[in-house]
Amino acid sequence: MSIGSDGATPVTIPTPHVLVIDDDEDLRDLFRDILEGESYRVTPAASALDPGEIARLAANPMILDLLLG
Repeated sequence: MSIGSDGATPVTIPTPHVLVIDDDEDLRDLFRDILEGESYRVTPAASALDPGEIARLAANPMILDLLLG
């Protein structure tokens, strides 16, 4: 553990992570480009994931196409 010059321990802020679920590849790419341009980490998916997979990804917000297919 490193300590800053003022004696405080530096805080690491995690990169926000967004899960984008859409069956339209063009929309997934669009959302990914926009969000990555704003310094988000993006995980795209073409279909709905099971709750365990979503929890494993530890994504914060999610963009979901409710009419997949």
